[in-house]
Amino acid sequence: MRLEERFDLHEKVGEGATGTVVRATDRQTGEIVAVKILHQAGIERERLAREIEAIRRLQHPAIVKYVCDGETAGGIPFLAMEWVDGDNLAERKDPTRIPDRVALDLVAQAADAVGRAHAANIVHRDIKPGNLILVPGDPPGIKIVDFGLAIFAESAMLTRPGALVGTPNYMAPEQVRGSREVDGRADLYALGAVLFELITGQPPFDGPSAVAILVKVVLEEPPRLQLLRREPVAPAIEDVVSRAMRKRPEDRFQSGREMASALRAAMRGDGTAVRKRRSRVARVVAVLLASGADRRYAMATSAPSRASASAMARPTRTAPPVTSATWPFSFLTRLGPCGLIWQL
Repeated sequence: MRLEERFDLHEKVGEGATGTVVRATDRQTGEIVAVKILHQAGIERERLAREIEAIRRLQHPAIVKYVCDGETAGGIPFLAMEWVDGDNLAERKDPTRIPDRVALDLVAQAADAVGRAHAANIVHRDIKPGNLILVPGDPPGIKIVDFGLAIFAESAMLTRPGALVGTPNYMAPEQVRGSREVDGRADLYALGAVLFELITGQPPFDGPSAVAILVKVVLEEPPRLQLLRREPVAPAIEDVVSRAMRKRPEDRFQSGREMASALRAAMRGDGTAVRKRRSRVARVVAVLLASGADRRYAMATSAPSRASASAMARPTRTAPPVTSATWPFSFLTRLGPCGLIWQL
């Protein structure tokens, strides 16, 4: 389909390194749409193809809707999507902080949406405030955009091992390591980082460079929300963010539905859904402390968890070769925390 045959183009509403977004009128329906046009038909064609394939498959209120795709008269690819009124979360014009209850609801909507994508074997891999559009309303809604970095479990469009894909402040540790075993739980980690920023006004990790941020993502725990805000933060919110941002994917929420459920429980002031998994560990610690047992001895002699035992039974994997895309981070998996500190 030729762009000029179907759409009347109006003003430019956004521009990035790879393309331009224009407001347009669809002559077939009379509706206003957003048209993304690449600057040139080069390497970014694959990224646009990923986005087209993803949003064509997905139907969800919190995911931007596909309209059509094609080329301009000059052979440049384009993608037409529904027009969404509103700013993305990174460019909100309203300086006031979003209330906690609204923030929880917005992230719950996004968790439901990525859960739908994961069920269709699609992982977004670049969830961040700039890719979440705040839709005005009562209550407000959210729209996920830009599936250009998405991966499809059943296709060959997978990132090569060792490649680094995503936005540093919101990347899960396994993305930083360039692991090929990145799945939907990386999106849930990113949503936890987005919620952290909505609650505190700042990302969980920051630094003078991308390298500094990514080192923190792998080695440091995010600070408690309450330390970064004067107003009280509900314990249930702390619990949701903490679990979403665990270093190991198996310790996080395991599905978008599970995370959305915990977020809505936090909206009701009920932290039970999040704390349930930790209750058994807490009881064991309480017994050890009450009996006066030496903590170091208990830690050294306690039986490993099933996940830990299976991890120890697996053979050690060889670290991927250093590439131009990953050289600052490849030693993270080779040396471990102590080695990294020594190297820095």
